[in-house]
Parts: sequence; structure tokens; C-alpha cells
Amino acid sequence: MRKKYGKDKTNDKLANFRHRDLIKYTKKDGENYVGYITALYPAKKQVNITTLDGQILKRYGINRCQLMWRFNKIYWW
Repeated sequence: MRKKYGKDKTNDKLANFRHRDLIKYTKKDGENYVGYITALYPAKKQVNITTLDGQILKRYGINRCQLMWRFNKIYWW
């Protein structure tokens, strides 16, 4: 994953989750999604998640997320 550094870096952390973290989200009915965070909304404690299948989940609560992996290097595939 690639990161941009600069003056326009805002909202990069929410409840120990960061932009582009790989997470597992569990819905109330027990359904699980694995994906990475693409947007953070700190005012409402919500995130956008893009799953590994390419599905986009918008405005899901941060309380049901579990951190699986934090990208701290550049990966090529």
C-alpha cells in the first residue's frame, strides 16, 4: 500500500485504527467482511471499508471492527 505524506494529512487515526488498515468487520447477524479502511469519519466514529472482493461498505461503525494487519511497508503484487 502506498501512503501520501504532506501538509494535507488529516483524520489519519480513529480509535487506534488508521487509514488502509486491514480489518475484519462483523455484522449483527454474524456475517463477516475482511477489507481495508478507505475513509475515516471521526465525528460519528464510522469508517468506509473496501473488501478484498472489491465491494465498498460505507459508513460502518468502528465498534465492530477488529484489526488484522497494519500496512507499514510498501507491498507490490
